[in-house]
Amino acid sequence: MMGDGHHSRIFRSAVSRALQKESRGGRIFLILMFVTLVVDSMPGRGLGIAPGLSAKNLYLYIICFFIGARSVMNPYGLRFSDLNVHIPFLIIIGYAFFTLSIRSIFDPTYNTLEAIKTLKNRELDLYLLMFIFAYLLSCRQDFLRVIRVFMVFMFIGSFITLIDFLNIPDLGIVGTHRGRIEGPIGAANQYGTLLAFLLPISIATIPENRPVARWLWRFGILIFAILLIGTGSRGAYVATVSGSMFAVFYLREYMDLRVVGRVAIGGLLTVIVLVSAFLVFNPEFFQSLRDKTATGDLESASSGRWAIWGAGFGVMLEAPYSFLVGYGWNTFDNSGIWKSAHSEYVNRYFELGVIGLLAFIYLLWSIIQNAKRSLHRAGEDTHRLIISFIFAMFILAVNVVFVIPYKAGSFIWIIIGLMMGVQRTLDQPLRQPMAGTGISETADFMRFDEKRAVNYRGGERRSFGKQRKAVPK
Repeated sequence: MMGDGHHSRIFRSAVSRALQKESRGGRIFLILMFVTLVVDSMPGRGLGIAPGLSAKNLYLYIICFFIGARSVMNPYGLRFSDLNVHIPFLIIIGYAFFTLSIRSIFDPTYNTLEAIKTLKNRELDLYLLMFIFAYLLSCRQDFLRVIRVFMVFMFIGSFITLIDFLNIPDLGIVGTHRGRIEGPIGAANQYGTLLAFLLPISIATIPENRPVARWLWRFGILIFAILLIGTGSRGAYVATVSGSMFAVFYLREYMDLRVVGRVAIGGLLTVIVLVSAFLVFNPEFFQSLRDKTATGDLESASSGRWAIWGAGFGVMLEAPYSFLVGYGWNTFDNSGIWKSAHSEYVNRYFELGVIGLLAFIYLLWSIIQNAKRSLHRAGEDTHRLIISFIFAMFILAVNVVFVIPYKAGSFIWIIIGLMMGVQRTLDQPLRQPMAGTGISETADFMRFDEKRAVNYRGGERRSFGKQRKAVPK
């Protein structure tokens, strides 16, 4: 006779294999979503299916539908965490749509269709990207694996960018503008914003137990640094330095200042070496940067941003109510001032007023605060990663003073969503699914069903949970 323990092990093994398949499937879905997004973001290589519908959007909506269907069939529903992130994000989307509606009624020159498209691309799709990367997976190990795969793809893309920039060989994939590397997303400032954000994440994810992989990872980080310098994005330079300083002060009780000092000195020496090498290879690039920065003219030093921001506030003075409620969604680009505000904060204030600006600041601050609160629950596998994520968020918060990351934003919110998932699963063992996601309830059912499981052998029904007589083989 086979004992109850044998049947229990068989049942657990079967459910475990089912969970592993579902976990692997979720990772594959997200990795394919990322690859689709990369191809769709490259200039001239969009994956359009129909007018207004790209492969990225179709794939995104399918995954959202899958998460919704899973939550409906799950008796526990979908358990939202980090409501202080979801609520301000949804407030921004809702208020933007409200101002869009009002503007379309009272302004006959307002391009409503263009505004709706922009709202979907810049706000709704970013929220959905964050949502699926935060909620499709259910255990911490899966989130950590996807983050590392994400970084590997970024390293590969950066390596291709570098050899294309150096013409060894000339692949014709990556463009340049006035000697500045634009990267695969086709804009130097956008690429600089993305690299500055990813730099601390890449340092925190260095493999520990694989020497070859560790050195390859360090080589990828070095390429990140080279390309960051090559973008010529002074906003990214300032954000990397000042954002890191803010993060050190904010995390001072978690940081060893001696280690911080050694890292800062090592980083400074690395930058000096890279800048010297870059100066030899491309002296005209640094000459143009020096001319812009050392003119003494604030407008030239800010690449015209100061004049653009001043003109924007001047237009707001013509209608003082706009300081409170804004001019309405997607109005700055069509205001005749300039094609872009070149500042996320200025753009939010101009279009959505105090409501939109404060909601956006609160959104960034909530993400940072949630990460810091999770540090006391973090283990060895996540503590360094969460600290690096806080560094990345401070760098981003400074960087968007000088840029609107409309191209880099998709990749940034993917990382934010993955880190939200990591923090959500900190109280669970590394490989245990999180409650409220649909997968963990299968495991709960497994434990519950052991006492009620039915085994048919020789046409006779047996209940494992009751005292019973022996049944002959």
